[in-house]
This record gives sequence, structure tokens and C-alpha cells, in this order.
Amino acid sequence: MLGRDQSAYHAVEREGGLYAENPKHALRADFTRDGIRIRTGAQRWGLSFSGYGYGGALGGGTAVAPKAKANRVEYRRGDLTEWWVNGPLGLEQGFTLARAPGKRTGEPLSFLLTLSGDLTAALEPSGDGVRLSRADGTVALRYSGLIAHDAAGRELRAWLTVHAARLSLRVDDTEAQYPVVVDPFVQQAHQNQCPQQNNEHSACGSKRSYRHGIFITCELGLLASKRIKAQQPFIVFMCNS
Repeated sequence: MLGRDQSAYHAVEREGGLYAENPKHALRADFTRDGIRIRTGAQRWGLSFSGYGYGGALGGGTAVAPKAKANRVEYRRGDLTEWWVNGPLGLEQGFTLARAPGKRTGEPLSFLLTLSGDLTAALEPSGDGVRLSRADGTVALRYSGLIAHDAAGRELRAWLTVHAARLSLRVDDTEAQYPVVVDPFVQQAHQNQCPQQNNEHSACGSKRSYRHGIFITCELGLLASKRIKAQQPFIVFMCNS
């Protein structure tokens, strides 16, 4: 786990919860019973888990205290674990669900998140992501790259919906073998395109031994995202160049 052995990325206890600094990407994350709050530059953005299930029958959104070990923070809600990992690549988010939440109904499995802060969420015209805009309409962040897979390693169809300040992650788990892992991420809206490089260890060409994931790296002002193979499914939540 990247950052586990670097104390600068470890979560620290504070009154009311935990916080973690990410010195490389100039962000701070505050973890409380009510969710996570991200500060990066002048922007503030909040993300709170509100429930999961099929159709409109959502449950499991009870507020719980976050627990930390080194640079990993977890919210454990019975069969569902929401986890965050802070490290050199940014702040990673994931959901691991041990079993289906009741009898499958043919409706998608949904995870509901409530948004807060300075930015307004809207579905991208392409439908494969969400843009987070400032008051003047300029896009600050994008929430995209949603992937989900089951215990057999099969990728499951997953998509996003937005209604006002509510963001839903939806997964077709019809044939899924549990546990299921769901990974979304947020990245800066304006990113430099990586030039072609022959150096396999550059920001755009790293060949670290990962399985099943998406990563974003920021090196020398370059921001790159790739699907790679990683030891555990993971996702980078935010990365500031």
C-alpha cells in the first residue's frame, strides 16, 4: 500500500474524527462521522455516504466513526466497507460489499452519496462522468472512471446519475459473485497531456506491479491516468499537480 510507511500520509486523530494531509498534492481530508471534507486551494467539497441497496429501498447509511490504521481510513457499516487510502498518488476511495443487500430484484445496486461544498455537480454530456463546477461555471474537478468488479474478477456494468446534490453509483450485479468492489475517482478538470516518453518510470509510463485499478500520477507538472494491473483494486480520488 503506497504511503503506508510514510508518516506524512498517515491519518491523525483530532476532536470529532480524523484528518490526513497530502503534502505532495497540497490537499487535506477531514474524516468525521458525517463523511469526508476535502480542501484543495480555495475549493471545498464534501462527500457523505447516504445508503445502498436496490431501487428506492436504500439502507445502511447510518453515521459511523472512521477508523484508521497508518494511511488507511475505513467506515465499516456491516457488510459494506467504505475505505480511503492517502499516499503519493493522491487520496484513493473504494467500496467493498461482502454480499448482496437482500434478494436481487433486477434493479441496479445503488450507492447514494450526498454532496456539499463550493462545487455544483452535473452529469457530463457523454454520461460517463460528473463535472464539478465553480459558481462562475468553470469546471474544477471531474468525477469519473467508475469501475466495479466481482470476486471472480469480472468487470460489472457501472454508471453514474446526479440529481441536485445527490450522486448515485449504480452497478448491474445480476450475475455477480460477491464480494463486489466499486471504485470511482475525482481528478482535476484541466490536465496536461503526457508526451510520449521512452522512460518506463516516467509519470506517463510507470510500470509498477499493480493489478486491476486506475491511477493518476503527478510528476513534473504532468497528470496522467491509466488502467493498470494492481495487487488490490484501487482508485485515486484526487491528485493536484
